[in-house]
Amino acid sequence: MSNNWSIGVPITGKAPKLRDYQYLIDQVSSKLTSWKAKHLSFAGRITLAKAVFESIPVYPMMNASIPKSCLNDIQKIQRGFIWGDEIDKHKFHAVRWEIVTTPKEFGGLGLRDMHTMNVACLMKFGWDLRSGTDALWCRVLRGKYEWGTESIDEHQYWSIGNGLSAGAWSTRWLHDGVRIDELVDDIPEERRHDRVRDLIDDEGLWSEEKIAWLPAPIRENIKAVLPPAADMGSDRRLWPLAG
Repeated sequence: MSNNWSIGVPITGKAPKLRDYQYLIDQVSSKLTSWKAKHLSFAGRITLAKAVFESIPVYPMMNASIPKSCLNDIQKIQRGFIWGDEIDKHKFHAVRWEIVTTPKEFGGLGLRDMHTMNVACLMKFGWDLRSGTDALWCRVLRGKYEWGTESIDEHQYWSIGNGLSAGAWSTRWLHDGVRIDELVDDIPEERRHDRVRDLIDDEGLWSEEKIAWLPAPIRENIKAVLPPAADMGSDRRLWPLAG
């Protein structure tokens, strides 16, 4: 295990390895040693598993990409506890793990997949970097790395204010969440860098002339959005994949 730590997270200076995060596996395992799975109902084991497995690893997950082998080991402990496995006896696992980690509203048991959870935590960290905060740590990391911006930009949605920041074709600002350049291939070269603000006329309304070349369904989607205006503040980035 690394000897260098910062607020509870190992600092290795290189790609993390399983040994750097062995402490997570040990914490999860020791947390459950005082509980005998056979004395708990299935619902009780699910509840306890959610509490343990979704709290202990979450902070490290917000700071690093945990090695897959570590997450696999944690999920192995998780599966064994839920189904009541014993050291010398492997119990019957009634449903596939994919069902266990499916949200309850979709017929699953509502546990979170460790790999997906790690990615979500890192994306939250990346979203803080990308969403405009002027904190020193954000400015330093943005300037040095700008990591993960493609994934974040791909999914972010824009709430239109003055229309000066959101790209007219390359960002998701329509109500249905699509990008116009995903639907239209022949955007005129001289207009590829248009902002949403560029699509209104002198009266502050959507310009029929400027959007006439677009297919009718897209024009209707544009008109369904309130036109940008100077007194509406700046355009805002939103993250639509919450929950």
